[in-house]
Amino acid sequence: MHAARVGAGYGTLDCFRLTGEYTDYNFLNGARRLDLNTRVSKIGIGRPLDGAPGLCPTARKDVFSNRLNYYAGATLRQPVFLGLRTLPTITLYTQRISEYNAYLRTTAIGGVASVIWRGLTRTPVTLSYSMDLGRTEAQPALFCAVFNLCEEAERVRIQRTQQLAVLSLAVTRDNSNNLLSPTRGSIIRLEARHSSPVILSNKDLQFNKLVGDASRYINAGGGNVLALRIRGGTVFGRNVASATGFIPPQERLYAGGPTTVRGFSQNELGSLIYIAGGTPGYQEYISTDVRTGLPDTVILAKDTIGFRRVVPVGGNSLVVGNVELRLRTPFLPELLQLTVFTDAGEVWNRGRSQIKEVKLKVTPGIQLTAFSPVGPVRLAAGYNPYRRPKGPLYYEATELADAPLLCVSPFNFFPTHFTRDPVTGTVTKIEQEVPATGCPSSYQPPKDNRFRSKLTFSFAIGQAF
Repeated sequence: MHAARVGAGYGTLDCFRLTGEYTDYNFLNGARRLDLNTRVSKIGIGRPLDGAPGLCPTARKDVFSNRLNYYAGATLRQPVFLGLRTLPTITLYTQRISEYNAYLRTTAIGGVASVIWRGLTRTPVTLSYSMDLGRTEAQPALFCAVFNLCEEAERVRIQRTQQLAVLSLAVTRDNSNNLLSPTRGSIIRLEARHSSPVILSNKDLQFNKLVGDASRYINAGGGNVLALRIRGGTVFGRNVASATGFIPPQERLYAGGPTTVRGFSQNELGSLIYIAGGTPGYQEYISTDVRTGLPDTVILAKDTIGFRRVVPVGGNSLVVGNVELRLRTPFLPELLQLTVFTDAGEVWNRGRSQIKEVKLKVTPGIQLTAFSPVGPVRLAAGYNPYRRPKGPLYYEATELADAPLLCVSPFNFFPTHFTRDPVTGTVTKIEQEVPATGCPSSYQPPKDNRFRSKLTFSFAIGQAF
């Protein structure tokens, strides 16, 4: 028996996307199942299919949406293994995947071997081992501010193609009554991930990660539902006590957006790094030595220059809580649902922040959901009363050949050396002496007290949890 399916869709972060699936339910006449899957997203904004950027306003703000995301893979499932209640699976794939303003991961070739044990009712346990050959790109400011990798040579080294191996164990307990929009029951998920040279991973890619998620759905009568969710996670290096050190960007923890804390934009909960705006470039940040008349530092002159984008930092610790009341609407109750919610959470870095400094951000809001053939379609508005946090401010001097990343945070006073062309007098090179402490988190965007500026709108398919 064979089956094939193609699909198309649109997402605020993915822009236009296409999917294709082919399944052979009796591969090689052994009741084995072979799945061939392919996905392409960022169509309309990602090269080489970037002809309609105006139709993807949210994706345009993502620095990693300028290239197509794709996935092509083949999965073989054996119906039984050694007579036990297990389902072994092998997958080979190639992909490029990005996370909004956080990273771009390109995998030339990868493989996953997993075994699913179904010995417990409605509680599958999955043990898997994956290995891939790929590279992760992130914004230079992230490497510099978080990992103190400010030199281009250091960033090139850490972003080169490397072998990543991960051993993971996942347990899911699903007692809910509906896959797309539960009205009663609960879902509990736990996952542990480990990577180290012991399991053949590159020595630069070592981490341990624990993530847990629990949701509860209570029938409140009249078709109304009270939904609650708590989520937590931690990432550490070679041992539990290691709170610092390099963690691959794709394994860091992020929150903010339509499925976590809706009062914040995608991935923007927690610390932020700012990329300076302003024209005509670094001249707006030069501070001149009054004794020599030559520029000696590069510093923000005034807050009005502002920033042109943020870089989500993520963290090695995360906690998120959600409470929402899903109400039937008096008009078209089978089609529309009105939800009032309160989301709370925080993302932080152990080793940089003391636990007493961690304060949950609470953002209430309202949401309208329409039930469609593809699932619940949601439009949410979250109220965020918080001012953007302080963070380092960088200027990307892309007008120069080596495109240096300059710290322009207020009060940095780092010695900065300018090399000029002896004929034209134009600046050809800028070198900045940044100490081990890094660029100071002394920049904070001006506060905007307008009510509209405190609202964060999001559009998504599927319930938040």
